[in-house]
Amino acid sequence: MATETNRINLYKLRSAASFNGIDPADEGYRLEYADEQTKLFVHPGRENSPQWIAYLSPLITNPVDDIKNRSCAFLLLRLQGTSCYAISGGGGYMELRDEVEDDFGLKLALRMIEEPATINQRSMKGTTRQIMRAVAGYDPLFDRENYNRILNALEGKAEFEGRKFRIKGKTSIVLRTVRSVEELAEVIAEVEAILAREEKIHFPRSYEDVSDEATIAALEAQLAEEFLSFWRGDGTREKLYVEFHDPLSQVRCERFIVKYGRKRIELEEFDLTLVRDALLSAGATSPTTRRDIDRLKVIGIDEAGNHEVPEESFSNLLVFEASIDNSNYIKFGKKWFKILDEIQTFLNEELTSLTTYRNLLPQWNLSTHPTELSYNEFAANELAAHCLDQQLIQMDARSKIELCDIYEPITPRFFHVKRTWGSKAAYLFSQGVTSAEFYRNSDLFRAKCQEKWPELFGTRINPQILFCIADEKSQNESFPRNLSYFAKLSLHNAASSLRSQGYEVGIVAIDLIEQAGNV
Repeated sequence: MATETNRINLYKLRSAASFNGIDPADEGYRLEYADEQTKLFVHPGRENSPQWIAYLSPLITNPVDDIKNRSCAFLLLRLQGTSCYAISGGGGYMELRDEVEDDFGLKLALRMIEEPATINQRSMKGTTRQIMRAVAGYDPLFDRENYNRILNALEGKAEFEGRKFRIKGKTSIVLRTVRSVEELAEVIAEVEAILAREEKIHFPRSYEDVSDEATIAALEAQLAEEFLSFWRGDGTREKLYVEFHDPLSQVRCERFIVKYGRKRIELEEFDLTLVRDALLSAGATSPTTRRDIDRLKVIGIDEAGNHEVPEESFSNLLVFEASIDNSNYIKFGKKWFKILDEIQTFLNEELTSLTTYRNLLPQWNLSTHPTELSYNEFAANELAAHCLDQQLIQMDARSKIELCDIYEPITPRFFHVKRTWGSKAAYLFSQGVTSAEFYRNSDLFRAKCQEKWPELFGTRINPQILFCIADEKSQNESFPRNLSYFAKLSLHNAASSLRSQGYEVGIVAIDLIEQAGNV
């Protein structure tokens, strides 16, 4: 006779502090049991009318008041060593969802399942899409999303407590155990022993979530210091960048409103340096703490006066890179991720194969050409090409697209030029991809180009796309591998996307000479 087993849905929480921090009493849960290591919350049940009642009511003659759905739920927390685990049933997970380690179940499954395994994928959203935008286009096995969020479940046969059965690994793991609830500590001990093993199935991956509170605190301190140092004027922005959740939002905005305390400024372009300078000119007090950064808000307004970007804190838009003990980290929005060695090696190898031009464009002397437009006009003249900088194609009420900064028709080539470095270079790459995609895929866009420049675009072309970076560090022989991590990620994404559409892609190093007296 088969031994009866209990089916449990096990989660690991981000912090042991969740043991005392989670209290769903306001949601109708009762604390049924508590000791120093265990808490059990039970919801006696909610009653609600099924949605189909309204539809079927014309055919129902008896009273429908007694036709109710009833759902009970429980939430069991277990403190074990320095970790907190949870089991839930019914709707109990809803009280946990902001506290769980995203890849706990997947980590277990990778160590338990015997190959072959089945992978189910789902669509991306939120931060997932933000990260994928930076790494899409290369082998998906190298993407963190295939390790964590795109994976809806990793499914296969595994052994637990000496029994084999099918399991799925995602945020949680569903296990079958003969042990009773009083023996939950033994179940968790076996789970922790499994986590200490080597993976049976290996997914090369790029990121993993950072959940350690001390590490997050140290990273947040670096972010605050870098941001505040930049604001004071004695720091750089190489690893600091602000990116909207939808990258095209910035293109669609006609103006930006920035609020800080009682100060309110308007800008036609959104850039951290422009924001800082405008606020200081308006008499704003410089931020001095991490909390001050949270007080910086931005609203993006489109041509029709609508809020293309609803009011958002800078803190939720920051992309920042940091290092601790030779490990590299990146922040997207509210979350920190550790950058794993596999993706760094992969990116450097891929960028080595990217065509790099070192003397294609003339030297940029800021004393004689202080703006990008003046340099582009100069460079276009030197190439016997055409400067199209700041000449936008109006697509609809929301979208204005810049085809390129310099167009060389003989080759032909689209040059996208920017004085930039580090994370900020990501905007250059996204601009190039956007215009190339419109040119390839939109008959209307090509027609508007021909209408605007009839002598240049009489027929459809397949131009080479060149990203041109002006900075003294671009003269380093390791360029572009010496870009910051997020910039390399974005460059690889752009190059992969463009190549998949049939474009040839290259990167151009522009020798930049600073003005006398500048540092």
